[in-house]
Amino acid sequence: MKKLITSIAVILTLTITACAPNYKEPVTKQAQLFLKKIDNGDFNGAKKLCAKGVGKAIAIDNVDQTIDEEYANYLTNASDATKQALEDYKQSIKKAMFENIKLNDDYNNSQYSISAKLSYLNTSSVSQEMVKTKANELSTAYINAHQQDLVAVYKKSGEDGMKQAVTEGIAADLIHYLKTDYLAKMKYTKQTWTMKFVQNDKKQWTIKTIAITKG
Repeated sequence: MKKLITSIAVILTLTITACAPNYKEPVTKQAQLFLKKIDNGDFNGAKKLCAKGVGKAIAIDNVDQTIDEEYANYLTNASDATKQALEDYKQSIKKAMFENIKLNDDYNNSQYSISAKLSYLNTSSVSQEMVKTKANELSTAYINAHQQDLVAVYKKSGEDGMKQAVTEGIAADLIHYLKTDYLAKMKYTKQTWTMKFVQNDKKQWTIKTIAITKG
């Protein structure tokens, strides 16, 4: 009797498994869309395809805010040209953050998961001291080249006004340095992302979690 019950249970399990729908196509399609947005630096668009917290796990949550905080001195009373230059730098960072993205053909229908290999830009692999050193070099050169103008600014607006004039004067060159030499010195780390998907109330597939491993 026990053998019969066991046999029936096995048959039922196999039948249910065989009848379970395979979601490889929609999950793969959604994974491709997500990775395309990541590759293009469209992190806001990518986060819309994920559950809350996933953006933080893969370090795309506060890129703009972090850069604004790091370079806040150059945003105070900055010209539109300087603000736009910093926005361009943000986009350069976001587009460079992930490269060599390749979706693997390893879909798991029981987990609704699929993985991808990529390289992640480690923005902390270079010291902020490099930026401070460059800013000091540019400031010294700017002051030497614009002494008379800066004296006039000082007489009119005081020390704060003069500092702002120097900051504004070097901003374009500093941001150019950030987008070129500084960015080029950052190192990449190879990663594997295992993305698990879930259907929401509207039957749309979203990324529930991303597990990150090296290599």
